Amino acid sequence: MIRIIGLRTKAKTQDPLSKQIQRLALAIGTASLFAGAAHAQDDWSGFYAGGHVGTAQASADWSLLAEDGAFTDRGISPTATCGLDPSEVPECNPEFDLSGAVGGLHVGWQQQFGAYVLGAEATYTSTGLEETVVSVIGAEDDEFTTELNDYRTIVARAGWIPPTSEPILLFATAGLAAGDVKTRIEDNDGTITSGEVTELHSGWTVGAGVEYLIQPNIMLGAEYKYADLGSVEHEIDWDLGDFTNDDVDVNLHSLALRVSYKF
Repeated sequence: MIRIIGLRTKAKTQDPLSKQIQRLALAIGTASLFAGAAHAQDDWSGFYAGGHVGTAQASADWSLLAEDGAFTDRGISPTATCGLDPSEVPECNPEFDLSGAVGGLHVGWQQQFGAYVLGAEATYTSTGLEETVVSVIGAEDDEFTTELNDYRTIVARAGWIPPTSEPILLFATAGLAAGDVKTRIEDNDGTITSGEVTELHSGWTVGAGVEYLIQPNIMLGAEYKYADLGSVEHEIDWDLGDFTNDDVDVNLHSLALRVSYKF
């Protein structure tokens, strides 16, 4: 008689950590699938252009250096004012807070990848932000003015479509920024003397916002943006001599509503 002996193999127990990783991966994949399915009809891809309006607040700091006898108000020596080391004289470092309405245009392109959207955008914003402060160096008859005429940005955009029933895009931006900054001085001691210069400042910007697809081709949104326009030397040539405004630092916070048409 022949007996057939069956071989029994013991099932290998799976590591609990591996189970958790598999479950997490399955959950993420399912959520992404549902998000993509929920918004399959909402195509965020393509070129777009539009406008934006809002409010902005900018700050500017001056560090003044007087040359060739400039700004030696009524016989005060340059050393006593801003002739050597402006950091030693608080009045030689005026600060400006500029705020007001802004508005401009933007154009961009983006591509949707499931629940994610990547793209790039260029903006132009007109501001006209301006503030004048009175100098306390010598007689209080001198005015300093800073004006931010406009600023431009070129940024990369990255967005995420949350798994909701609404066509919403949350996005963040980062890139380059530039703006035209005008500085002006005016001496009002009986014979008004003034001078001004506009310099291009450049730096970087970051931002974040949300957009809503109200129609297949119309996007409505809001965006916050911060821009650091860097430090640039401004040299003003006026009747009393060369006036060097060293290290003019400018930065900006803005909040705007935007509407875009997607082609």
